[in-house]
Amino acid sequence: EFGLQDCVPAKTQFKSGNACEPAMWVKLAEKKDAMECPNGIDWNRAPNNVPRGGGGARNTPQLPTHLQGLPAEEFCKRAFGGYGFEQEWNICEGKDDDEEGKEESSGFCRHNPLTGGTYCSFRKLLVKPSMIDVARGGEEVQSVMGRSESVEFPKYAQGAFQLGCKEDQKSEFHKSSTVYYPHHLKLVMGALQFEPSALTRCKGSATAASSPSSPPPPPSATSIVGGTTMIFTRYEYANLFHQMTDWYNMYVVGQREEVLGAKITFLFLDGHAKGALDSAWTSWSRISEKDGQQEATSSYNHQEGFIRVKHLSQETCFHHALLMPMGYRSPVDIHGMTGSAKRCRNDNRVNEFRMMITRTWLSIPYDDDLTSSSSQSLTSSVKIKVGMIFRRDYVAHPRAGAGRTTRKISNEIQVVNVLSRLKDVNNKWAIEFRSMSLESMAFKKQVEAVSRQNILIGVHGAALSHALWMKPGSDLIEITTGGYSGRFHFEFFAIWAGLRYRKVNVGGGNLLNVNTDVLAGIVRDLANSHYA
Repeated sequence: EFGLQDCVPAKTQFKSGNACEPAMWVKLAEKKDAMECPNGIDWNRAPNNVPRGGGGARNTPQLPTHLQGLPAEEFCKRAFGGYGFEQEWNICEGKDDDEEGKEESSGFCRHNPLTGGTYCSFRKLLVKPSMIDVARGGEEVQSVMGRSESVEFPKYAQGAFQLGCKEDQKSEFHKSSTVYYPHHLKLVMGALQFEPSALTRCKGSATAASSPSSPPPPPSATSIVGGTTMIFTRYEYANLFHQMTDWYNMYVVGQREEVLGAKITFLFLDGHAKGALDSAWTSWSRISEKDGQQEATSSYNHQEGFIRVKHLSQETCFHHALLMPMGYRSPVDIHGMTGSAKRCRNDNRVNEFRMMITRTWLSIPYDDDLTSSSSQSLTSSVKIKVGMIFRRDYVAHPRAGAGRTTRKISNEIQVVNVLSRLKDVNNKWAIEFRSMSLESMAFKKQVEAVSRQNILIGVHGAALSHALWMKPGSDLIEITTGGYSGRFHFEFFAIWAGLRYRKVNVGGGNLLNVNTDVLAGIVRDLANSHYA
């Protein structure tokens, strides 16, 4: 919320409404208004990882010498693919990768110094939900309106996570560092206990019921979840941009661990209420079940396609658990948007992610008349598909109040009329215009609608994250105003996805008046280039 490199969930809500514990570099006004830190943070002493450069938001990790000046191809390969997780350390002594070793409890972590992301892999991880203090999660938003975000982020007692192996003492160096374990990873790893009986309980645990109607095992039994489980703590869970960072982490870690074609379960450690993007997670889980029967814990109904940790009524053993990187350390988060990342135009890995989601997981085919590159031509008298996203009011989460949306277009009807009537003077092409209000659409329908467009237009906002689903050679027009004109989230998305990008700056605050002549001129130029 402060946009800082190290900001952990607070145990109580601050007067300002913020749910993080700020350190010494926070604005004095925030420091003055905040209550005393409940866990004794000294306001006058920053953590070890003070943001470098004195600049601000989620600074780019400082690169080791051997990574500075990397050629573009190598940089992009390390930044956007699993290959970049080059630093590895054991959590347990004697990590085994063979089949026999997989029956033992083990753990190791990998770190990508380019993105600052870390993930950890565990075999036979025991999770004790009774030792995790967090809201139950999954409630209807209206039933928990006004709830502080701080209660939706977990606090762990020692032993909330257990491995039945002996700790590798060499891992102590990494455990004390917020470079290797930023944010929630530090909290989880700090609560991890090495307990021999955990392996015994995992090996002797009852097989999970395959149906919610099956009788539960005895209270003393431990449930088990087979296959691979990806464990997330979701930040800004109702925001598409930030969920996209988690999904890309899902892709890049899954690629590194070679589990994308296998059965995957998702475990949420946060206690967020229901959100509009929950259906996306359900889609990912449903796809992962196609090759085999999903094992559900006896204490949880898997109809949602994911597990909320407080919906588990007893300790649960996860056969193979991946503690995922935080979204703020994803390759597609803003911290990675440096001059070097601009070199990754039409990146193969970003396009592989797009194809995995749209074609393989959501089964969305592309229209034959969409361009595959800006150099290919459309046939004569073709319809150029132009979609424009309009922002609508909606209640996204318990702190959204009345759900009033900012940056709306005041002359929407005029914009629609002008763009809908655009056509080539020689009648070689015409616009097939679609007005989109994504708030009322199911997630798959959103992806399908956007991915079919030749040209996508929208005001700066999380919905433009959908640009990653568009086919290379398509176009993105971003309308910005005021302080948003200097933000480059979606310019980078366009670069990485192989799209052409235009920015239109307009005046106004919450109501924007778009110059239809300017916008129509840009659309006409792009349409001509598609045809030429």
